[in-house]
Amino acid sequence: MTTWSDLRVELAECTKVGVCPSFWWRDDDLGRQDSRLPLFWRIVDRVKVPICAAVVPGWIDVGIADEIRGRTTISVVQHGSSHVAYCKLTEYPTFRNKKIVGDEIGSGWKRIKAVFGDKAFPIFVPPWNHISPKFGSELEDLGFVAYSSRILTGPWVNSNLGKVREIPVHVNTTRPGAIYIGDEVFLESIVRHLRARRKGLAHPIIPTGVLTHYFIDPVAFDAMEKLVDYVQIAGGRWCDGSDIVNIAANLN
Repeated sequence: MTTWSDLRVELAECTKVGVCPSFWWRDDDLGRQDSRLPLFWRIVDRVKVPICAAVVPGWIDVGIADEIRGRTTISVVQHGSSHVAYCKLTEYPTFRNKKIVGDEIGSGWKRIKAVFGDKAFPIFVPPWNHISPKFGSELEDLGFVAYSSRILTGPWVNSNLGKVREIPVHVNTTRPGAIYIGDEVFLESIVRHLRARRKGLAHPIIPTGVLTHYFIDPVAFDAMEKLVDYVQIAGGRWCDGSDIVNIAANLN
C-alpha cells in the first residue's frame, strides 16, 4: 500500500540524485458556467501553482473567460472543438473527414487565441483522451506542438501524431461518477512515475502529469492540495503551458 510517507521518501530520493520532481496539472472540460466551479476557483487561488486548463472552444462563456484571464497561474490549452462524441467517446474517430476535422480544430484554436491571448498555448487535449492518428497532420499544420491524451503507466514512446509530441498524464484523480480514486491508487501512480524517472526508466524531461476535472469529488481536490504541499517542501516544481511547449520541442 502506497502512502503519503512513501511519496515524501520518493521525492527526497529524486532530489538526492539530482532529479527535479517536476509535475504538471491538467484540468479538463472547462468553458461553460457550472454551479460546481466556485470550489475549483477557490482551489486554484489557494494552491497558487500552474494549472493547464483544457477549455472547450464551443463552450466558452464570457464569465468563465474572465475568471481564467484573471488568474496568472492558469494556462489555456484546447480541449477538442465541441466535445461531441461521434463514435463511442471520441470526437475524432478515424471515419471522420480530415478537412472537416481540421477546419473544426482550426476554428476552435482561433477562438481560444482570440479570447485568451498569450495565456493560450498550442497544446491539444482531445475529449475522452482519444484522437485518430490520421489527424496528426492537421494538428501540425495548425501549429500545435504537443497533445495530451493517454493515462500513461509505462515508458513514453514517440507520438503517433507525427511531429506533435505527446505529453501524457500519469494519473486521473477520479473514476466514473467523478469519485476520487483513493489515496492508494493516486499515490501509487505518482510514486511509480517518480521512481521510474529516478532510475532512468522513464523519459527524464517528462513531468509527472495529474488529471482533474473541475467538477470532481472535493476529496480529490483535498489530495491535490496535499500533493502541492509535498512537492513544494521537496523543492519540486509545477510546469505551466510554456514549460510543456518547451518540453515537447525537446522530446525525441
